[in-house]
Amino acid sequence: MYSSWLLILGVPGLFVTVAVGTYARLADAQSSDALYERLTLVWSLFTLVWAFALRKAWQRRESMLGYRWSVHGSTADVAVLPQFRGSLIVDEVTGEYVAYSSPTVRLLKYVAGGLISFVLVSFAVMLQSLPDVYQDALEPWAQRKFGMGDRAFQGLCSLYTGVVVELVGGRYKKLALRLTTWENHRLASDFKQAANLKVFVFAVVNCYASVVFLAFFDKGE
Repeated sequence: MYSSWLLILGVPGLFVTVAVGTYARLADAQSSDALYERLTLVWSLFTLVWAFALRKAWQRRESMLGYRWSVHGSTADVAVLPQFRGSLIVDEVTGEYVAYSSPTVRLLKYVAGGLISFVLVSFAVMLQSLPDVYQDALEPWAQRKFGMGDRAFQGLCSLYTGVVVELVGGRYKKLALRLTTWENHRLASDFKQAANLKVFVFAVVNCYASVVFLAFFDKGE
C-alpha cells in the first residue's frame, strides 16, 4: 500500500524536476529559479495533502483488516507472547505458576539493541553522504569518463540515495524484529511499541539524513 502511494507522490515530483530542467534550457537562470520556487511551493502543499490522505487511508485499511481478521477491539495486545521466556514463579494473586523475566536484563538488552541500531543508522548516513562528500572528485571523473553533465550527475546521486534508503531500510526492518524478539518482551503491546520505535527512528534518520546534510552542512551550493 505504501509503495503505491509513493507513486502518487513521485509522479508530480518527476514532473516538477523535468519541467524545471526543460525550462532552464529555454530561459535564463533567473526565470528558471523563479519557476523552481513557485513549483516547490505547490509541491510542498501537495506533499502536505498527500501525507494527510495517506494517514487516513492507512487507518481505514488497518480497521478493515482488523474486522476481516476478527482482531478489532480484541485483547490481543495484552496477551502474553508465546515466545516469551522466563523462569517459573508463583503468582501472588492467582497462585499459579507464571513465567518471569528480570526487567533489568530486558533493559540491558534494550540498551544493547539501541546501540546496534545507532551503529546501523550511522552506517546508513555514511553510505548516503558518500556522493556529497566526494562530489568534487566524482563529478569531474563522471564528466571525463561518461560525458555526464551536472544535472545528470545530480540525478544519478539522487537515484543512488533512493536505492540506499530502500535497501538499508528493508534490511533494518527484519533486524528490528529480531532485536525486539531477543529483548524478550512479555506482552504483545510492549513488543509492538519497541519494534515500532526502532523502525520509526531508523526510518526518519534514513529517509531525511541526506536532506538535513544538504540543508545545513553542505557548503558547496
